[in-house]
Amino acid sequence: MNEKQWPPQIDPQRIAEIGAEAKARAEAKAAQSAAQSDTVANSDDDLADIEKRILARRSACAEFEASFRATLQTNPPNTPCPRHPGIQVPVDVQASVLASWQYFMDYGERKRRWVLELCPVCAEIAETAARRAWMKAAGVPDILLDASLANWTPRNPADTASLAVIQRYAELRRGFLILISPGYGNGKSHLATALLRIHGKGTFRKMYAIMSEVRAGYGNGKAQRVVDHFSRTPFLVMDELGLTSGGRDELPVIHEILDARFSAKRPTVLTGNFRTADELEPIVGGRMYDRLRAATFAVVALTGPTERAKLQRDYMAD
Repeated sequence: MNEKQWPPQIDPQRIAEIGAEAKARAEAKAAQSAAQSDTVANSDDDLADIEKRILARRSACAEFEASFRATLQTNPPNTPCPRHPGIQVPVDVQASVLASWQYFMDYGERKRRWVLELCPVCAEIAETAARRAWMKAAGVPDILLDASLANWTPRNPADTASLAVIQRYAELRRGFLILISPGYGNGKSHLATALLRIHGKGTFRKMYAIMSEVRAGYGNGKAQRVVDHFSRTPFLVMDELGLTSGGRDELPVIHEILDARFSAKRPTVLTGNFRTADELEPIVGGRMYDRLRAATFAVVALTGPTERAKLQRDYMAD
């Protein structure tokens, strides 16, 4: 066995190669650092340039908008509504500024692009049609689609006081409101519909219609789904309580719906032809009636004369 030579022999050529490799690595690292520094510097320069262009564009856009608005004040477009020639169509100023500026950015031409709104009459027609559509879908009868608090006229001082209570409930939107009267045609359904209109979403049903829908679901397993809908709808008008054909299922169904709404504090309006609210007890059950007494904002008794004659005239009118 040959012993290793000591001290080992030093190869000058290998030493030179190692030195060259170390120098190359150092130069490569230095070049990489320099490149990164140049990239950061270039990136900063690019961002600064982008910032300048954005600020310049925003300044130009502000000047353009000021000029546009000045022109609108001195020389507005003359655009009559095609359906209502005597009414000018208003300009959507902000949308017009944006559209005109975009046109300038795309084509380099300062040309005003007017964006028009609906004329006031067309806008009101569209709003009314949309409101009537959702109210009809909510179950409101056609004859009540235009009912509002504004178009219900108190017929005596007691009605005036009742309207004030109903207006306060419209602001509260919580708990129960009970509208009663001994006779018919006093405006209970009108006022209840007006409250649904103010709320903006919900359901209107007569009590017998609720029971009909529930019973129709017994055969296909959808009865509970119907009950759940009336329990959870954001605002419920249960009209004409007590006007049903009866049935063993009636009290449990009505109790379940009202109890769920009581627990969730969902606004609910009940109407019926009663002299006093105590007449509700046999319809909703003693337990639910006790809860109603705790959760009812007010019991409003409408005592004015019937409006049946006016309703008949309105019904027969074109």
